[in-house]
Amino acid sequence: MKTHFTCIMVGLYLFVSSADAQIKKLYVQAGISANSYKGSLNEGFGNYTMGTHLGIRFCKNNRLNGHINFSYGSIDGQTKVFTVKDAAGNLVYPINYFKTRLFTFDYILQFNVVSKKSFLIYIGAGAGVVKFNVKDEDGNDLIYNSKSRDVHESYKDLAVTLPVVIGYNYIFRNDYRFGIQAQLLNPLTDYLDNTSKWSPYVTSDNVLSFKFFIAVPISLIN
Repeated sequence: MKTHFTCIMVGLYLFVSSADAQIKKLYVQAGISANSYKGSLNEGFGNYTMGTHLGIRFCKNNRLNGHINFSYGSIDGQTKVFTVKDAAGNLVYPINYFKTRLFTFDYILQFNVVSKKSFLIYIGAGAGVVKFNVKDEDGNDLIYNSKSRDVHESYKDLAVTLPVVIGYNYIFRNDYRFGIQAQLLNPLTDYLDNTSKWSPYVTSDNVLSFKFFIAVPISLIN
């Protein structure tokens, strides 16, 4: 809990530090994304699923911008049937497939590494939250199914995230933009797939997203 509080404070600090100057323009952006998962049931990023996202980007200068993002999508994972021993020493066949619905909200502070009239390249980092719902192949919720993971494991369906991004914008003459962005979600939970200990792989849960979007400018100051 102390770690989560620290992360939220960092996120608020980033928001305030980015918003302290007069905002000249903002962009409303929307698009689709391809999301991939790695974790307890998938050792590396592989299968991609579709998602959607909306955002508002605040522009106060040529180098430092902030943006608020909302996204909705899903991830899934599957591995070969495997066995583990439970707390009593009995042989168990854990669930080897899951599908998770994700809703994320985050604020990212963006630094424009290259800022030209027709394009920009940027990196960024921020803080946010993810709300998730894990289900098995029959569509059953797994969060309250204690038999689907180690008896000592429990989790909440809301977690802090520390996303990092790298992106590219092509800028049209009317200042509309087409963007591509890669993002690592970096959730502070290891239960996007419902389990942590019952796993054939030693790796933390994460989500890699490739986002494609159109951004429309809205002038605030002449």
